Amino acid sequence: DWTTVIVRELIQKAGDLISDKYGNYCLQTALQAATEHPCLLQEFEKSTKPHLDTLRENVKAKWVKLLDSAIEKQKKRNAMMAMGGMSGM
Repeated sequence: DWTTVIVRELIQKAGDLISDKYGNYCLQTALQAATEHPCLLQEFEKSTKPHLDTLRENVKAKWVKLLDSAIEKQKKRNAMMAMGGMSGM
């Protein structure tokens, strides 16, 4: 799927993109797309977290919040799917 291909290509350059104004925007958009795919979100987090300490504190705080929010959103989606799957039993 093209989303996965594009997100993976962006996270390979996460170190360069995260500190650039436009690159940061691209990564944030990629994070939204990655939230739909559990494995991709894990890859995204693993690729971006090492670069957070290079950012200004306010930008770092925003990224921590964005990542936490995406992970929480995915957990809720998974729980709802599990509940939906159980009600069909």
